[in-house]
Amino acid sequence: MTALRIVNFGAGGLAIIDGVLIIGSLAVGKAETVPSMAIGVSIVVGGIFVLMGLILVRIACHMHAIEATVSRWQEANQNDFRQLTTALVAGGVICLFVFAMAASAILSRIGEGYPVFG
Repeated sequence: MTALRIVNFGAGGLAIIDGVLIIGSLAVGKAETVPSMAIGVSIVVGGIFVLMGLILVRIACHMHAIEATVSRWQEANQNDFRQLTTALVAGGVICLFVFAMAASAILSRIGEGYPVFG
């Protein structure tokens, strides 16, 4: 469960950072030429990233409660529980990788002096 918690905190943190960077990219020097549609898209997409990050962080915060709830079920179905945990960790690692790639793309776009959308 510790690995799952670490992965969720990492992926959630990266998602929140991505969302803030997307919205913050509107303040970049060349952002005054951004059409209003791109501003709306930036705010919505940034908000979605922040929301996904908050959900992942909250899941990580409640991991002890999830572990206590599952402890009785775990004794009866040890193999199923191992498969579930493995799938959740693998999915979290994939989310971590995707959010890291998104952060890289966002930072490279900001580094060029342009907002992410527009």
